[in-house]
Amino acid sequence: MKPTITRLSTAVLISSTVLSTLVPAHSYAATYEGTVNTSILNVRSATSTTSDIVGKLTQGETVQVYTTNDTWAQIEFEGEKRYVSATYLTLKSTMTTASTTSTTSASAYKADANVNLRSSTSTSATVLTTIPKGATVTYISSHGATGSWMKVTYGKYTGYVVARYFTPSVPVETPYYANKTAVLYNSTGSGATKLATIPAGAKVTHLASLGATGSWFKIQYGTIVGYAPARNFSTSVLTPETTAPEVTTPYFSITNVALYNSSASGATKIATIPSGAQVEQIAMAGLSSSWFKIRYNGVTGYAA
Repeated sequence: MKPTITRLSTAVLISSTVLSTLVPAHSYAATYEGTVNTSILNVRSATSTTSDIVGKLTQGETVQVYTTNDTWAQIEFEGEKRYVSATYLTLKSTMTTASTTSTTSASAYKADANVNLRSSTSTSATVLTTIPKGATVTYISSHGATGSWMKVTYGKYTGYVVARYFTPSVPVETPYYANKTAVLYNSTGSGATKLATIPAGAKVTHLASLGATGSWFKIQYGTIVGYAPARNFSTSVLTPETTAPEVTTPYFSITNVALYNSSASGATKIATIPSGAQVEQIAMAGLSSSWFKIRYNGVTGYAA
């Protein structure tokens, strides 16, 4: 945990200004409208159930959502960015994304394993019945910020199931190609197991998009069905001549900054960026975009 404590305590930040003399940093707008689907929802100051409760939302209220993961959603609350449990928000996109395919396009789904049908969207909720592997259910609606639960009907029962255990009975099979070497996992969660490595240029079958922004694909590669980040695939074969250039944004450090090999706890320091140095921002990481993936002097890594 030492790298994390060091990074937080030194408060190293990457800014789009050099001592406030350059262009202001970008302001990011909310991209989702979330509707509260539980009676009372606590609004917290940080992504922890032990963090301060700064307010409460009631069922049916809507909020603007900036970003989500499987556990937390960052929302706008009384003019501030706050956090709520993602499970209790139903999202509606406020922007059109032509490439995102909803996992709810089919009305019939087939169970990929034996799955518990529960009375609510919680793994501690009452089990109404167990749906056997291969059985078909009728889809009603999706729940949770990432669509991680589905409300379905199975026989005489209506309840909730974990969405990742189901595949559309008649999947829309869209061909995609790996635009780089990609790893295929058995789930989209942390701690997922690697099933296969997909080489660059290989053809896969897209079965569904997952996550609030369609950031994960459920795909079939050969005879293996699994999950991989959507960013690693495109609908056309990319060659060295057609590969899209990496989009980067210039930023400048406002203090000496440590560059790490990842944004996770236990990361290794790989360089020190001096105050005033220019870097290239490649991507943002973290629920609140608290980390940048950057390039400095040819070295790519992560900094706060």
